[in-house]
Amino acid sequence: RTKKRLAAQQTKILAYLRVRVLSRDAETGSAAVRVELADGRRDTHLFSRRGRMEVRDGDGVPIALDGRFGVVRECRGEMALHLVEGTRLQFGDAETRLAQSRFEARIAGVDANAETVSIDRGLPEGMRLEGRLCRVESGEAETPYSHSSAYRVAAAEDGNNPRLLLHQGDPRLARGTIASVEPPDVLNCDVPLAFAWGFNNSGDKGEYRGKLLRTEDGAFASRIVELLAFKKIRLESVAGLRAGSRFEILDSKPGDRISIPNSGSECPVRRT
Repeated sequence: RTKKRLAAQQTKILAYLRVRVLSRDAETGSAAVRVELADGRRDTHLFSRRGRMEVRDGDGVPIALDGRFGVVRECRGEMALHLVEGTRLQFGDAETRLAQSRFEARIAGVDANAETVSIDRGLPEGMRLEGRLCRVESGEAETPYSHSSAYRVAAAEDGNNPRLLLHQGDPRLARGTIASVEPPDVLNCDVPLAFAWGFNNSGDKGEYRGKLLRTEDGAFASRIVELLAFKKIRLESVAGLRAGSRFEILDSKPGDRISIPNSGSECPVRRT
């Protein structure tokens, strides 16, 4: 019965959907795909890892993207252009533009309790940050994080101390107490770091490498080199760290880079 239901759903989808690949280039990481619906709507999706691509569709209409992602939606003689992390999307004689593809800054300070980060530059003009995705990456090329982090901007404050309030933005990945210290660079703690080590005891997954471990009183801070076991951490140095101290591991720290993609739409645009 389940197979019959899935087959019926698939047949219904295929009856209402047609997909064509207009362009695909694995070397540059770009693609253009057209999706046509039975009710007359037609979407053209463009993606470019390098941030630029040009293509002509089956009707000979030139399409150009200066950015990461764009969508052209056509319906009943009108169309809407949607651009993400780019500066220009052109479809024939219509186009939409953005003054900047993204806002970038460095973290100047982290307030874990307030779930805010202060940044080293003023907020951009003409680009609303509230509700946008905020990527956080290591600011040091020689010690990159093993993964990038992303938050949602809940509020933004400009002025002498520009700040971003992040949705669920508490940067503390773990908190605990130092059980013992093994000079020159190892500590044992009281909290199992199962997510970063692997629940099946598979070893260090790299989630905490390069992250900052600091004591809650601010007297000590050092970057994590690797996990040695569920409760055993190797740091760059444990000099000055004492057993019994409360610690926290932060997802972000001063000096890290933030990047907030811009997006915009022109809707509707009448085709000529």
